[in-house]
Amino acid sequence: VHGSHDNLSLPFRHSLEMAVPQTQLFEDEVPLIRSCPALNEIRLAEEIKDLTLEVKDGVRLQVHRIILAARIPSLRADLRGCLTEKAAVLRWPTVPLCLATSLITYVYTGQVEVTQANVRGMIAFAKMLNLTNLEKWGTNFMAKRVNSENLATTWAFARSFKIGSLMETCINLMQAQFKCFVRSDLFVRLPTETVLLLIRNDNLPVDSE
Repeated sequence: VHGSHDNLSLPFRHSLEMAVPQTQLFEDEVPLIRSCPALNEIRLAEEIKDLTLEVKDGVRLQVHRIILAARIPSLRADLRGCLTEKAAVLRWPTVPLCLATSLITYVYTGQVEVTQANVRGMIAFAKMLNLTNLEKWGTNFMAKRVNSENLATTWAFARSFKIGSLMETCINLMQAQFKCFVRSDLFVRLPTETVLLLIRNDNLPVDSE
């Protein structure tokens, strides 16, 4: 995801940018890939399958109802509705294959690879399915990579999904580089309450009021 092209000074654009990896592996405390690797082996071999996931563009993935029901409790009602169908299909028509595959890999292994390319979709999908671990990991991934280049888009995303911790990270960056940030296009677009929050900070780095 490309960041904002606000007219910021060079020092601000490069502030707080760290040599963080563009990809990060997150896992449950006791990931299934270590405690029960056979589950993922069965998935990859497409054995004993009893449910088809149909995602964007009609692409299909073969999975197991009992595994999805155990790992994604919010799907249990939908999965119960599939019990009487001879060829059960669960449809996610707006979910791209790459995102669905990442989710299913997590379901069977307890591990997920978060990248700059999939993190926003991952958070949105996790919110929809009430998967708090995935949502938390995605939010942490984004928070560690907030910089002036992606500040505007990250702020918009955080506000859209009401992610308080990510909004706070953005505000901290705005405050830390306020003298440069105040000349940016994003500052002009901020809601009044956010501007007031910024300027009321006693530690705001400004030369004068």
